[in-house]
Order: sequence, then C-alpha cells, then structure tokens
Amino acid sequence: MKNIVLVLIIFVGGVASADASANRRGHHRIDHLPKGHYAVTHSNKSYFFNAGRWYRHDGRAYISIVAPIGARVSTLPRGYLSFGIGLNRYFYLGGTYYRQIPSGYEVIEKPAEAEKVLATTGSDRLVIYPAGGQPPEQVKRDRYECHVWSAQETGYDPSSADADPAYRSDYNRGLGACLTARSYVVN
Repeated sequence: MKNIVLVLIIFVGGVASADASANRRGHHRIDHLPKGHYAVTHSNKSYFFNAGRWYRHDGRAYISIVAPIGARVSTLPRGYLSFGIGLNRYFYLGGTYYRQIPSGYEVIEKPAEAEKVLATTGSDRLVIYPAGGQPPEQVKRDRYECHVWSAQETGYDPSSADADPAYRSDYNRGLGACLTARSYVVN
C-alpha cells in the first residue's frame, strides 16, 4: 500500500511540474474555449483560434500552443502589426507571423530580418490625449465621429472583416487629423 501511495505522489508531482513548465513557456490550460473561437483544421489535426491565440484539445482541457506553421485563418483580430520586407508584406500578432493569402492569413516561420524591422516599426496605434479637458463621454463621441469620417474618407474601416490592411495608416492619419482639429493631442 505504501508503494502505491508513493507512486501516486510522484505522479501528481510530475503533472504539477509539467504544468508549471508549460506556464513558464506561455502555455496554459483552460477548461472551456473563449467565446468567439473557431475551429481550424491543419494537417488533419484540429486546432482552435481566438483573439490571436491558438489552442488544441488534449482530451481533458484546452492548451494554448505555438501556432502551427501553415495553418490558415480568415481574419486577424485587432492589434496586429503589419510590416514589409522588400516587396513582401507580413503580419505579426502574439508571437506569430502571418502572410496574406487569398482566403485570409497563413502562419509562417519568422521572416529573415523581421526582428530588425519590427524594432524600428513599433505599433501604429494612436495615443490620444484630451488636451481640451474633454470629459470621457465627449472623448467617446469624438472618437466615434472621427472614426466614421476617416473610414469614409479613406475607404478603410478597421471594424470590417474585409478591410484591406494596406490602407490602415491612411485611416490612422485621417483619424488623427480629425481628433487634432477637435483639440486632442495625437501621437
């Protein structure tokens, strides 16, 4: 009986150690997938994608994983960085690199020179400060009205699934110009 108990203790300790090791690598277990996830089949294996994170089911729970090279998704969620190397355009999100294909985006190996380019690219998100002392409700209203104006002006709407990311910087310049005219500081 003592041998069985000892074996169980070692086994449980081994599981805890494996989970701790997975967490150090950025992987974690969840019992249920987040809302909005969708299934992706790649190389006859099932994966799940949500908000830039990839998961697989191990029979008991879902584990966040490194994106499988060659897997494809129809859209990328907000927050990706778009960058170019030579004539090629790439997308980076949550530690994963993508290239655009006719049906969406494909996971790829890290392109050569990607780290160097990303270090100088930075995010293209706007930082907006209400320099005129605008209250929060006014900030929301101004941001929405400027979003509508910039989307109409540039033909790029970041809330649209089929928006062409090549026009994102034009949209951001338009949004920034509109907000600047309303006494915001935009960087």
